[in-house]
Amino acid sequence: PTNGWLCRWKTRYGVAYKRAHGEKQDADGAAADTWSQTVVPQILEAYAPADVYNADETGIYFRALPDGTLALATEKLSGGKKAKERITALVTANMDGSDKRPLFIIGKSKQPRCFKNATLPLPYSNNRNAWMTGEIFTSWLRDFDRDMKKAGRNIALILDNCSAHPKEAASELKNIRIFFLPPNTTSICQPCDMGIIRNLKAMYRKRVVARVVAYIDSGDRDFTISELAKRFTLLDAMLMLREAWEEVKQISIQNCFKKAGFAIGGGDDYAAEVIEIPAGISDDDFNNFVSVDDGAECHGSLSLEEIASNVAEEQGGAASDDESTPPAPLPTSREAMAAIGTLQRYFNNNTAGDVDALRRVYAVEKDVQAAISRRGKQTSIKDFC
Repeated sequence: PTNGWLCRWKTRYGVAYKRAHGEKQDADGAAADTWSQTVVPQILEAYAPADVYNADETGIYFRALPDGTLALATEKLSGGKKAKERITALVTANMDGSDKRPLFIIGKSKQPRCFKNATLPLPYSNNRNAWMTGEIFTSWLRDFDRDMKKAGRNIALILDNCSAHPKEAASELKNIRIFFLPPNTTSICQPCDMGIIRNLKAMYRKRVVARVVAYIDSGDRDFTISELAKRFTLLDAMLMLREAWEEVKQISIQNCFKKAGFAIGGGDDYAAEVIEIPAGISDDDFNNFVSVDDGAECHGSLSLEEIASNVAEEQGGAASDDESTPPAPLPTSREAMAAIGTLQRYFNNNTAGDVDALRRVYAVEKDVQAAISRRGKQTSIKDFC
């Protein structure tokens, strides 16, 4: 049967793709029930919904392509390692969804070439395995505590019980009280595991699909799809992850907290958000694509050799690099203005009266002009002598 026939058959008989998240069958249900009946009411009694936070790490294969492939389609399996390049993202949000903390990204390289002369869109750290470690987490926690102190807020932070979240770090906090989940209960009690992380990844993968489809539709064949994946830099991934995180809805976060047992206003009803599948990919393929890195490790303890290597890199000041392709030269101011002109002509001829799209392009032109003005040197009378 064709793909269209299969989709209609699934709709007719109510067949849908579903994936079991986490390790629910291995979870400690009794401990989860005790936590929900004893600890959660205490938290909700002492803290307002806006002051109850959950943080959790997830691994992301940021260069993975659709169709669930970890090896690039045009390469041999042994040559597809680049598609499994992984970063770790720390996702943090509060119970009512009003505060989505900036994603904290951990990569392998201290200073990738794509970071040169760039303003990082998200906080970044690194180690050899791109893992969350106790040291990195403690540093992030201190910064979070300082932010809460400046805001005059006292909050509760829900964390899973793992080695990357050292309990001794809680003793020095002033405005954050940490509540650790019981062991083997994260798939039941952790709000981020109830769909927050999956929504983030779905929004991110939609952007990856859109980029590949736009490249194919453009007719540009200067390089293959596999080469396009290699040109996809860590900076690109961070920018797209930031946009994806902004797109996760507040109501979705509230629903995920409800599903984990943190009910707002009583009751335990929740509605799962329906993610619109991007054009050019089937429902099943997209769901598989979103879940392609669900098993990626994202925290652990570094070996002595890895610690020594990190220290040597810090002391040597060498910029490590994991980019497969040298970055393109930075565009000049003249090239930037020419690109803006190209965009204006394109949107004038292709937006079919979409005034808002063209207005956004002109807004970018003002930003480019302001950047050029800031970079320009102040002229003096001597320049005309």
